[in-house]
Amino acid sequence: MQQSIYATCGISKHADVVETQNGFAVVDRSGKPGAPHVLLIAYQGHREFARLAGGALITEDGEAIEGEGLDDVEVIGVVTHIINRAGFDDLPVM
Repeated sequence: MQQSIYATCGISKHADVVETQNGFAVVDRSGKPGAPHVLLIAYQGHREFARLAGGALITEDGEAIEGEGLDDVEVIGVVTHIINRAGFDDLPVM
């Protein structure tokens, strides 16, 4: 029995590949985001990674988005894998 690429890589069939600033993110849109998950969000015209902490989203640069600021946030999904471009990777596999 041949496994699908999704099963082999541990990627949900409900996942999408989304281009980011440094590469790509595999984003599962079917799961409910929770506190331990990294989320891909759209905020102020660009995409960025964030974590849910209480009633706020904490971005990679440490900015807290909370209160009315959350009205401007679109949660794209839960990030399951990050694929960096080789030019941004200190140890690319050749």
